[in-house]
Order: sequence, then structure tokens, then C-alpha cells
Amino acid sequence: MSSEPNFWITSYPNQYFIYNDLSPENTSYGMNVSGYGTSEGTPIVAWPWQGGLQNELWTYNENGQILPGSAGSMVIGLGGALQGEQGYNVVLVPQNGEDVSQQWFLQDGHLINKNNQWVLALASSEISATPALVCVPEGSSYAYGYHWTMIPATDTGPLPDWKYIQTQLPEANDNFGINISEDQEAYFTPLILWPWQGGQANELWAPQEDGMILSKLMHESIGPNYVFTPLALTFTGPNSPVSPNTVFTGPGTLSAFNQWIITEIPSQKHPHDLPQVTIATNEETPMLLTVQSSSPSQGDPVVLAAQPADGPAPGQLWKMFPTNQINTLLQLPPLSFPKLKPGMVKAYAYINKQLGISSGTIRSQYANLAEDLTGWSVLIGAMKKAPDTTEKDWKELVDQLQLELVHASVVRNFFSNWATLEANIFQIDSQNLANIIEWAGLSDESMIECMWSSIIQGLIYTVATITLNEELAIFQNMVANLLNTGLSAANACPTGPELDTNYSVEAADLGNKLAESFSSLNTWIQSCIWIFLADWRKMQKIVHLIGAGGIDSLAWQPSLNLYPAAFPGYNQVVLQMLLPSKWQIFWNPGQSCQWLPASNQFPLMYEGINTTAFMAEIGDSGTTPDPAMMSFIFGTGPDSQMMGIVNPNDFFFGINGWNFTVTIFSN
Repeated sequence: MSSEPNFWITSYPNQYFIYNDLSPENTSYGMNVSGYGTSEGTPIVAWPWQGGLQNELWTYNENGQILPGSAGSMVIGLGGALQGEQGYNVVLVPQNGEDVSQQWFLQDGHLINKNNQWVLALASSEISATPALVCVPEGSSYAYGYHWTMIPATDTGPLPDWKYIQTQLPEANDNFGINISEDQEAYFTPLILWPWQGGQANELWAPQEDGMILSKLMHESIGPNYVFTPLALTFTGPNSPVSPNTVFTGPGTLSAFNQWIITEIPSQKHPHDLPQVTIATNEETPMLLTVQSSSPSQGDPVVLAAQPADGPAPGQLWKMFPTNQINTLLQLPPLSFPKLKPGMVKAYAYINKQLGISSGTIRSQYANLAEDLTGWSVLIGAMKKAPDTTEKDWKELVDQLQLELVHASVVRNFFSNWATLEANIFQIDSQNLANIIEWAGLSDESMIECMWSSIIQGLIYTVATITLNEELAIFQNMVANLLNTGLSAANACPTGPELDTNYSVEAADLGNKLAESFSSLNTWIQSCIWIFLADWRKMQKIVHLIGAGGIDSLAWQPSLNLYPAAFPGYNQVVLQMLLPSKWQIFWNPGQSCQWLPASNQFPLMYEGINTTAFMAEIGDSGTTPDPAMMSFIFGTGPDSQMMGIVNPNDFFFGINGWNFTVTIFSN
């Protein structure tokens, strides 16, 4: 082995999962700080993927040092010498930029210590025994598993895990799923089948660890204060006002009548597909969520029925489509590319040489956007067989590399489409912004308080919830998905922006600040390309969704104008920043407000009293906004296409981005 590296580890904003190639097919074992330790001498071991915990994610600095996410002041170094063998235990040591024994480089899949040129390996061939890591001469009889793959990973954090629960009846051609009848925010509302509506609150559900399945639709409790609590998927219990075996909405608090057991039935034919599931009551004799008709219609009830002796009936099978597809994929266990058989190693080196790759290998270049992967695929297909390689090994290697190149090209194209869309949508229209500032009743000198993360979170919320037409619904969800992914990636990285830092800016300079924020966000979205292009599992999964149809599809149609899907969301977010600097919400219990235009008042109940809510200047309930501004906000004026639909409930309660001060008159 050459003593000089052909690829130095360099600093990169993402963290890595460092995967060992002895891992079995369905479990990814990687470098892990034992016991989440932070002290000097803590062993480094091989451990199964835990979903992105900080003691299994690693970053690299310009010196080639490897730093754990769980102990940033420590690095991987050499501990005590092995007994009876050349080598050292690998442990955490205090970071020292002058100590070359803390520096590592990657060559041909080996992590090599710069001080002694020895390799990082496992102390046992039984990786399932979670062996310690050692640094030994290559070929040492004491160590195993020399080959490592660095897979970019991100701790996406706790994200809303809303799902659309779709029946798998073959006759249900309209994407029928479980829906709360008539969008009612009330208990004991029956659940029905209804076509996909693009991600409305009454069709989205979140399974919980305690067995509850919560609705995104919130129940409003009337009392001394307004309380919004989730509705939950509930079945008939004692004293229920609904008929036996009916499924309906109930309180989102744990009880014996809203605990469910979800059982997966993986697809044998299509391993990349989401598994079918059954959803059963948590009883001694379980009952299953069921569609009784073999040819369901819109509005058919969802009921409970016993499972037949030979297995679930077709009407008892469901799929749970995630609304955060990309974040869901990011949390999958990492997987390196297929190992090369012994007869392919020289052929692989031959292909790299023929392509002129002098640094790294073809697989390490998938994320190099300057390289023409399609051209490489053509060149590989036209190459003569490498010397000293069998026809079988050559064909298998070429087929695998061409498959990977096609997958990598599809992923690149997907993110390239996003970059084009971002350039079209989020390049700020200065005249539009000036108009909104004027509608809000502000001057160019008005000071606006902003927070970077709240801008993006507000945009995610509004883009995902404004449904302009059915054709755009799935693509709106995709845009919100990418925004959420970028925000998560930025949040997970130690070198990312300060997301929760407040800043003040004059209204006239708001456009520049927003443009800066969106540009930064796009940088983090694009950084996710690396994660998908270095991980064979994630690459296959996202390509499958890009080429698929249906609710969870990521199929991109650049010809479809997505500008209308995101522009109203942008306008709403801008108003959510502008309005609270001048306006607030007032509640007037027991009093009518006849002098107000209908667009600037909202009836509600407060402590059992009919109450009128309205917007006026801060501290001055007598100065109310121009009716034209209210018409603009609620989409009832000539510029309604610019705002979509603002929920008056959100607006006058000051929630979901509308963070107004609320004052209640005392009578």
C-alpha cells in the first residue's frame, strides 16, 4: 500500500456515518462512541445504526481529525497498545492539532493513520458482537473488517410525521383514504373514505409510540381559555353515542379506546414500496379497520371487523404515505454500494483509469456535479473487457456501475429542478414587496423583527396548506418537503446558520434579508444531494419515488408552473412579519362591532359569551386597517390570487405564524 493518500478527508458541513463493510445486509454497523462517553479513553466500537444519534455521527476538519458529534472537544486517536500484537486500541483523545496520530486519510476504503500507516479495523470478525475498533498493520491476524464507507447523514430532528392512510382495495382507483367527515372539529364525528385532497388537516394522521393515531385537525375546547387539542382515531366504547364497530374522532388523550396496533406486511415483489399495514384495536380479540365494500365509493364508512382466519381481507389492508418523504428517506439506515467481488477489483481500477479519474473512484464522483455521469455510462458500455477479468465479472461490474450512474443522474436532475424552481419563486419581486408594505400600512422606515427559522417554518406551513387546485396539491407538498429538508439540514449542522437569532431590519431592506435567507436555505437543500449520492439505499429509494405515481410520488414536472403554489405562501409569510409591528388583535366579549367591515371581524366564544375579534393598531382599538388590506389578507379582493386562503381562526387567535398580541376587553 502506498504511504501517500489518494483522497484526503476534508471538512464538509454534513456529518458522516462511517459504515463497516462486514455489516449484514439489513443492518448497518458503524463507528460509535461507546456508552455515549465524552471522557478521554472512551472506546470506539462498531454498533448498529441508531437513527442518527450524535455518538454515531462524525465530522472532519482540515487536519484529517475525526470528531464525534457527542463530544466535540475529543477526536479519534490511539489508546493503549494491544497485548501480544502490534497495534493500539482506538479511543477518544483530547484534540491536538500537532499530533499526527490523530490524523487519518481514506485510501481504497481503508482509514489509515498518518503516524504509522496502520489501518482502522475491527477486533473481531463477529460484527454483531459490537467489537472494539483497533489500529493495526494491514494483514494482522488480530483484526478484521478493514474496509469503511463514509456516508453523509443528518440528524433531521423531530419533524411532524403526518401520514395519509390509503385503502389498498384494487377497485379504489381514486386514492381513497381515511377522512374526518365534513372537516368537523368535533368529537364522535364518523370516519369515512374520501379522495386525496392534497394534504388537508382532516385526512392526515400521526401514529404515536403509545398506540394513539392523532389527527392533524384540532379540537377547540371552550372554557376560560381557548385550548386546541388533537383529535384521535377512536373506536366504540361504553356509553358511546355511536353505533357498535363505528370508527370516529375522540379526545387526543390516551385511553383503552384509542390505542391501535399497526402491523406491517412488506411487499415481496417491490421491496422499495411502502409496506401494507393492518390497523387493529388493542384488545384481547382485536378488530381491524375495515372497508366493507369491495368497490368503495366516496363517503363510505370506515368500520371495525374481525380478521378472517386466512389473513386480512382486502378491505383491511392500508398504506401509510408519509407527507415528509424526503426527511423520511434521510432517516433510513445508511448502506454502502455493493461490494466488489475479488475478480472485479482490478477491473474497477481499470475503469477508473480509463475514465481519467485520478482522485478517488467513480463512486466518489457521483456528487461531483462537474462530471458528466451520462457520458461516463456510455464510455463504460463501450469499453473492452479489462485484462485478467472474466466475462461474467466484467458484465456484472459494468451492469452495476451503469445502474448506479442512472440512479445518480436521476437524483441530480431532481435537485437541479428544485434549484431552477427556487430561482423562479424565491427571487424577491421588489415591487410586490413594496405593495405589501403599503397594504400593511407601514413606511419604508418601519422596523421589522424577524427570525430566520420562523420565516422558513411559516413558508412551509403556508405552502403546504394553501391548496389552489388538485393538480398542484402533490407538488405543493413536495416544495414544502424540500423547504423542511433544508431547514432540518441547516439545523443539524454545527456550522449552520443561527436559526433562532432575532434581527431587526427596516421594511425597505426586508427584501434583501429575505433573499439572503432563501439563498442560504437553498445551499442546505443542495447539500442533501451528497447524502443521497453516497448512500445506495437512499439513492434507490428516492429514485423509486421520483419515477412513481401516486400520493408519495416525487415525480417532477418542470413544465408545470409551481410559482402559483408557493407565491401566496411567500406573501403570507411577509405579512406575518410585517403586521405585528403595527397591528394587534382585540377581543370584545358581549359587544357587537357594527362600525367594522365584515372582513375585519370574527365571531368566537369566550367564557361562554359571544365575542367579536378584530384587528386595530397596537394600543389603539379605534384605529382599524383599510378594508382593502383585509380583503387582500382573506383573498376576497381583486388580488385574491396573491394570498390564497388565510384561515380566520389562525389569524384572529394569533396562531400558526400569525403571532399577534391579543387584548381582551373587560366589560
